[in-house]
Amino acid sequence: YLTRPAPLWGEGMQRAVALALVGGIGWGFHWLALARVDTGSVLRQVYLYLFAFLGGAVTTLVVSALVLFAVLAWALGLPTVPTAQHFRIVPQVLPALLVGSALLAYHWRVVQGESARREGHLEGARRAFGYILAGLGLATLVAGLVSLLGLLLGFAVPGMGTPLVGMEPWRGLLALALTQVAIGGPLWAWHWGRAQGRAVREGEAERTTLARRIFLYAVLCLLALVGLGGAVGFLSLLLRDLLAGRLSAEFLGVGRWPLAVVLTTLAFLPYYWQVLREDQRAGAEGVGRRKAIILVVGERGTALRSQLEEALGVSVHTLWVEDAEEPPHLTPEALDALREQVRSIPGQRVLIVALRGVVQVYGCR
Repeated sequence: YLTRPAPLWGEGMQRAVALALVGGIGWGFHWLALARVDTGSVLRQVYLYLFAFLGGAVTTLVVSALVLFAVLAWALGLPTVPTAQHFRIVPQVLPALLVGSALLAYHWRVVQGESARREGHLEGARRAFGYILAGLGLATLVAGLVSLLGLLLGFAVPGMGTPLVGMEPWRGLLALALTQVAIGGPLWAWHWGRAQGRAVREGEAERTTLARRIFLYAVLCLLALVGLGGAVGFLSLLLRDLLAGRLSAEFLGVGRWPLAVVLTTLAFLPYYWQVLREDQRAGAEGVGRRKAIILVVGERGTALRSQLEEALGVSVHTLWVEDAEEPPHLTPEALDALREQVRSIPGQRVLIVALRGVVQVYGCR
């Protein structure tokens, strides 16, 4: 197959060129023509961060993982086919890596240009994108650590290591686990480290954001559920063998996997619980418990509403009115002052009026 010549302009190339032309023309018309002045739209942020950035990042990471897995599997002596045939996946996935990288680079330049013109406008979307990548990195890292720990427990149990040595599943699982740790570890550490750095620098302004609260609760919930499932599986196997009057290394051969799940989740669950408690002590949920926010703003106030929702950590009910003037863009200092005004109002409802370039805060019943 590898040595058989094939015409360059075959059926596959024709199909690829047709798809590229149709997709390129459709994307270019909508993005370069219809959406060129739509910089203040929430849908534009969804496209940039959810489709373009996230799609490009996932494509790049998946391709990198496939190439790294092929290299590690080859280094561990896994392939039973010739080396050239084993590495044929590299030229197959290299175009996806190039396209994903180009997608990220182009849209990153777009975002940088728009951020320079409208300072802070995309901060909420950028923050949410960082937390999404941190979550993907953490999930990949946990999966890799579970596999590595399960393998180590298998070698630690007497009588379990010898049958595994030389078997293809063992080598493939080790290569997959190392790939997951190598990809997920840096991804999680980089994006979560940046998020924690912002929390330390900005304090309550970062800890109260909706994206951070969703991330922390989602991580804690998933880690707890996965750890609980592993504990139930391990205890079920243990009780089954104890009630049957037999307990041997054979039990750990199966039970080491749910045990590895429990141990891995216990490495992250207390840490994220402590992070959540720190955020709560800093007042991360104070505004959301006490206040209902109503915003009166002009029809072009979408960006201001997003700013307030990020700063206050709650969903803002909006009343749109006709106002020819551009709503004000609040600086971080102005947002801090507004948040203090909201908290100082004794009632549970707060009215924010942003008309004619002025933002005013009132308590209401």
